[in-house]
Amino acid sequence: MPESPQQSLSSSGLVGQFIRNPVAANLLMLIFLFGGLIVGSNLKSQVFPTISTGVVTVTVPYPGATPAEVEEAITRRVEEALL
Repeated sequence: MPESPQQSLSSSGLVGQFIRNPVAANLLMLIFLFGGLIVGSNLKSQVFPTISTGVVTVTVPYPGATPAEVEEAITRRVEEALL
């Protein structure tokens, strides 16, 4: 005769342990709730975080090219794309 769904749940693993002992499940839930409240109250949040605007450096290797070729082929195109 096949097992009923209630029997298969109550006899297996962690879920079965919590079905047999609902106090343990409630205590675990309270631990998670209080832990979340404690951690959540200690988190720092900012509406507008401070961001330092520094300098961006782009390095493009172009072996064998002259400085004029690099400026014309790469530097000006990168600058135009940023604007």
